[in-house]
Amino acid sequence: MKIINYDSTNRYVLGLGLKMSFLGNIKEFDESDDIELYLERLHQYFKANSVKDDAKAPILLTLIGPKPYGVLRNLVSPKTVDSLDFDTIVKELKSHYAPKKLVISERFKFYKRDQLPSESISNYVVELKQLASQCNFNSFLEEALRDRLVCGVNNEAIQRKLLTEHSLTFTKAVELAVSMELASNELKSFHSDSSASNVNKVSQRKVERKCTCCGEVNHGWVNCKYKNYSCNVCKKKGHLAKICRKKNVSYNFSSHDNGNKPRGRSSSRTRFKHSQGKNRKNVNQVNFENSEVGLSEGTQNLSLYKVDTVNTLSQPFQVKVVIEGKLVSAEIDTGAGRTVMAQSVFSKLFPNFYLCKSNVRLNTYMKEPIQVAGEAIVNVSLPDKLECNRPKGKTLSLLVIKSVEKLPTLIGRDWIKSLGLDLNSVKSYNDSETILSNELVKENPASKSKVECRLKPESDVSVIEPNLIEVGKVVMKLKTKYPDVFKPGFGLIKNFEAKLICKPNTVPTFYKARPVPFSMKSVVKQELQKLKDNGIIEPVSHSDWASCIVVVPKPNSDQIRICGDFKNVNQCLKTEHYPLPTMEDLFQPLTNGKVFTVLDISNAFQQLKVSEDSRPFLTINTHVGLFRYTRLPFGISSAPSIYQSIMDQVLQGIPNCGCYIDDVIISAENFASCKARVELVLSRLQDYGITVNESKCKFFEPKVEYLGYIIDAEGLHPVLDKVEALKQAKSPQNVTELKAYLGLLNYYHKFIPNLSTKLEPLYRLLHSKAKFVFCKEQIDTFVNSKTWLEKYNVLSHYDDTKELVLCCDASSVGVGAVISNRDSNGNEKPIHFASRTLSKHEQNYAHIEREALAIMFGLKKFHRYLYGRSFVLQTDNKSLSIILDPSKCIPPMSAMRIQRWALLLSSYNYKVEFCKGKDIAHADYLSRAPLSNTNDPVSCEINFLSPTKCEPLSSYDIAAETKKDAMLSKILDLTLAGWPNQVDKEFEPYFKNY
Repeated sequence: MKIINYDSTNRYVLGLGLKMSFLGNIKEFDESDDIELYLERLHQYFKANSVKDDAKAPILLTLIGPKPYGVLRNLVSPKTVDSLDFDTIVKELKSHYAPKKLVISERFKFYKRDQLPSESISNYVVELKQLASQCNFNSFLEEALRDRLVCGVNNEAIQRKLLTEHSLTFTKAVELAVSMELASNELKSFHSDSSASNVNKVSQRKVERKCTCCGEVNHGWVNCKYKNYSCNVCKKKGHLAKICRKKNVSYNFSSHDNGNKPRGRSSSRTRFKHSQGKNRKNVNQVNFENSEVGLSEGTQNLSLYKVDTVNTLSQPFQVKVVIEGKLVSAEIDTGAGRTVMAQSVFSKLFPNFYLCKSNVRLNTYMKEPIQVAGEAIVNVSLPDKLECNRPKGKTLSLLVIKSVEKLPTLIGRDWIKSLGLDLNSVKSYNDSETILSNELVKENPASKSKVECRLKPESDVSVIEPNLIEVGKVVMKLKTKYPDVFKPGFGLIKNFEAKLICKPNTVPTFYKARPVPFSMKSVVKQELQKLKDNGIIEPVSHSDWASCIVVVPKPNSDQIRICGDFKNVNQCLKTEHYPLPTMEDLFQPLTNGKVFTVLDISNAFQQLKVSEDSRPFLTINTHVGLFRYTRLPFGISSAPSIYQSIMDQVLQGIPNCGCYIDDVIISAENFASCKARVELVLSRLQDYGITVNESKCKFFEPKVEYLGYIIDAEGLHPVLDKVEALKQAKSPQNVTELKAYLGLLNYYHKFIPNLSTKLEPLYRLLHSKAKFVFCKEQIDTFVNSKTWLEKYNVLSHYDDTKELVLCCDASSVGVGAVISNRDSNGNEKPIHFASRTLSKHEQNYAHIEREALAIMFGLKKFHRYLYGRSFVLQTDNKSLSIILDPSKCIPPMSAMRIQRWALLLSSYNYKVEFCKGKDIAHADYLSRAPLSNTNDPVSCEINFLSPTKCEPLSSYDIAAETKKDAMLSKILDLTLAGWPNQVDKEFEPYFKNY
């Protein structure tokens, strides 16, 4: 038995008398310290010194100190401390000094923790991790840390950068934030060595504001009795001679000579020349050769010159203008060709406004580039207080430069000229009242000239990218407000359940479990356990029904998805016939949308509970036993219709919102409206217990991908990946490869005019008796088809406020139709293209009949757009335009087929418009390159059923009418009296039947 003695210097002496020293030093435990941290250090201390288990408890009791020892003694009473092992001592200390904390309280602290002003990113991350350790986030830890870092960082530039990153992880966010912080600190250190003085901010002592009419200080210009007096010096109205500035100051505005035209680069720069001071404070200058207002087309090089000096008395000429109802201060700069504003100022004043992309490039005086954030088309107006005969507002262009500092806004020559500002008439008054007169007044700190600008109304602004910071903050607020919608895991839809109905006299089928590869057994077992823990499946001991499972690997992941092979069940179930929405149903509500949001329902079917009596049908047989689904699984034929019917009820009544099974899309004309509708959708989803997959959701974007299309304000576009796949497609080597290529191209058939006729050489190879040989005709068609989607890549949204135009045309091989919106200017934007090839007997129709057939094809194809509203019917056949004119009768000599079609057309509200073939080239081209159509079209027939009020015929009625008829009455007499051997010719048919 070893005897262990301890001395006060953390040394222990073995029974052999040998004294050995410990590495390190552990102080006594202070009750204000973290017991978890203390025990962790003690554990490392034991490892470093190779302390055996039987020595840990005595060492801990020795090192812990007298006060904690006394507390421990009281805690274990009536037991003695010597009788406790190490684990029991640790448990007692933890229970006393580290009681279990409330998770909600710890999460509250975590989400309230923002970066402190002097705190570095690294320290902030450490604090967040410390707080998160008590929050029980589990698998959500990384996302919670990432979200809190993005929301809590106090540097706006870093926050903006993080919000623009796709697939942002916590590790990546930390790396970006730390690197940007380091770069910012280095930049500040570099600028601190510069001798240039920052004089954008000029401190002035407070002075008394004097009346600019008489010079007194007890009133302003508005209340001055001399405001209508004329000056004896300058002979101008509005002030007295004693304060006339013409006798003290001389100004020269050379740039406004010769019709106020700004000078080119070769001329001297325009300056404000003050007689009382030679030192200049700021020269803010932008050179721009073309002052025409509007969004820049092509790359433009401009120079932005700024020279700062010190010890100056002259102040910049400032003006005030109204931007979206906000008064903005800016400096007038006649040397600037364009008006510019710092992004920090723009974002603060107009957080909800978007910027267009700009091709303008700015350079400093030293030719250093200045980054342009974007360009805004703004409606600029002078304040109402300006007494001048100028228009209320003008649409002008504003350049926004990237800057986190509050730089002055510069009013350039473009705005000065467009607003008609005569700098010789700028005059400032006290109380910030600005007017225009015919004289120049000396500028002073008490009163400065001001100008104002305003953004173009939203309805006139083209779609532009959103302010990412604003969007990010709104999305974070939505996640906080609707946490149940964004929580990970499986949701459970309330108030609904799926009910599967089995056909009568159905015999249950039971399939044994399929063998699972040895390498997959553990993975499948884990996935089954996960489904069981989440209540998706439940184990059963026996069942009359059983289906096999199919293991599907998830893309870009080591995980799998388990699906049931329910082919045997689907044959025995009654089909749910609720219709799925068509593309037209989904895209029609998106009309006029400029901001879009897409929500992806996570594990959609498995959020819907299955009724108790339907669960036996959903039993699966696995290598670990029988399970049955309690939620609606994938693989049931009626599942899409059942789920679609429920989602339609959940989202019913929400405007501009569409849903295709588990994909929800919301659109609006502006950010605020879209935000309101998204909140309404999220509120419904939370009320019904539905959750979404946050990683697949897109919020408040100018364009989104939805069901294989790109949707934006202009309309529908093909997905670029699909276009690229077509461009890179190799020449088909067999019928199977050709069908695959044509299938991809046909998915976007609505984008391509006359696709049927164009692809006819390729479709010819699909005939059963055709030999698969790619000749020159097929090669040319294949090569050209790769570019069609790039050429015809925009379809506009259906707009019921605009005139609808149906244009139809026919050729010898096909028919084509185009439906379009027509605006007030007569411009047409296509909504949908359609075409098909003619059958053999249709190719024998007369030309006018083929033209009429094209119209019937267009009516049938676009019936949902056309029926119930007026539209324009365009055709290039003059005769047909007369025959089908609704204001004229149908000519009786017309072909019967055309007459039948004309009767069908009469149920629509339309007017005929004759156009020359060259004016309807799109429909003409469709008819000459139609889509293949192997099925004979259904002939258009009109059957009239006209109910009349009449009594059924009786035998007496028939007898009476028979006697009235000359022929039948004679036949009746012959029948009663007997027929002779020979009768007249007219009676022979009756005689033969006698």
